[in-house]
Amino acid sequence: MKDNNKPHHTKTRYQSVKALPVIGSLAALAVSPVAWSNPTLVSDTYLKQGLSKNFGKQTAILVTAGKTKTDGYLKFNLKGSTPTPSEVSKAVLKVFVSGIPKTQSGVVMVRKLELDNTWTESNLVNPRIIDNSSDPNPLPQAAVNAQSVNQWLEFDVTSYVRSSLGLIGPHVGTADDTIGFLLTGSSGSFIAKIVSKESKALGNAAELDIVYTTAGIPGEAGPTGPQGPAGGGAIGATGPQGIPGPQGPAGATGPQGPTGPAGGPAGATGPQGPQGPQGPTGPAGGPAGPAGPTGATGPAGLPQKTVVRSISGTVNALTTTTISKDCETGESVVGGGVVATGGLLGIAIAVSDGPTANGALISSGTPTGWGANFGTLDALSSLLGTSYTVTVVCSSN
Repeated sequence: MKDNNKPHHTKTRYQSVKALPVIGSLAALAVSPVAWSNPTLVSDTYLKQGLSKNFGKQTAILVTAGKTKTDGYLKFNLKGSTPTPSEVSKAVLKVFVSGIPKTQSGVVMVRKLELDNTWTESNLVNPRIIDNSSDPNPLPQAAVNAQSVNQWLEFDVTSYVRSSLGLIGPHVGTADDTIGFLLTGSSGSFIAKIVSKESKALGNAAELDIVYTTAGIPGEAGPTGPQGPAGGGAIGATGPQGIPGPQGPAGATGPQGPTGPAGGPAGATGPQGPQGPQGPTGPAGGPAGPAGPTGATGPAGLPQKTVVRSISGTVNALTTTTISKDCETGESVVGGGVVATGGLLGIAIAVSDGPTANGALISSGTPTGWGANFGTLDALSSLLGTSYTVTVVCSSN
């Protein structure tokens, strides 16, 4: 188990999505809300309880439970494998079981280790500290028995990866360069062998598959918020009173009353004359107060929806076979890939894959799906039990 800070080439069961040729789909790929990552495995080893000895050069990682306790250690390099901005949708740790006695069984559990870049597979002789700040409930675990031989054990470590990337936990906003895992037997009595990257069985070393959710297409702007309250300026002072108008002309003199008897009462007073015109209006009050603040922006629109569709099959001998999978009506092609699984070889040889239309690979035009052309060497691999899976990533609003 040599230290390996360079990319370690393994047979991945899930490949990263390929970019489409420049045929009008680059814009769709740029806003795709899904991306995959396989961080590099840089260290894998194990420690035997009570023994300060390094096992970094072994071709298998021992995980045991019972009288003898042995724990496995894995470390992956996260640097440079995270798109920005992004959110982790799913993270799965996978290890390949190469051996376990027929009569033995138990449970293998995964724990996250505290960030510690000082240990490597070539210098580890003492246990590392477990970080329980992001433990899910229940803890990631898988049953192991004789039927597990030559099979992958898979553990959901989404919570652990989100914590290491600074998305949750006590260090939000600060991403770690590496993430370490402890493989430990939690129950039963067994001795399980896990394939290490030093094994001659290429393609079966531990893998960390991460699915990221990136930002979708921006939604439409929300409605304008309500108008803010009126400004708090004081009302202006009342203007001065206008100039009084001129006095109206005197009314006509009423008729003189009859002469009263000598010494009688005085006659009645005549009516009052009409009122003069009103004077000009004074100036207006003070200036209006300042405008209120702008209302809050409405919520963002919904992200784009994507779906992954796939088809599996084998290749006929001595012929060239095309396997393809189309998107549904109303969906557009974002990308795709091809994977070989099972069999003795378990690899795809000289495979040409890319966007398709009507079941055939194209180099221009609008694709309806994703496909792959296989040759006679792939047919030989099929005779040995290999099957091929073609995957297409489709999007719709």
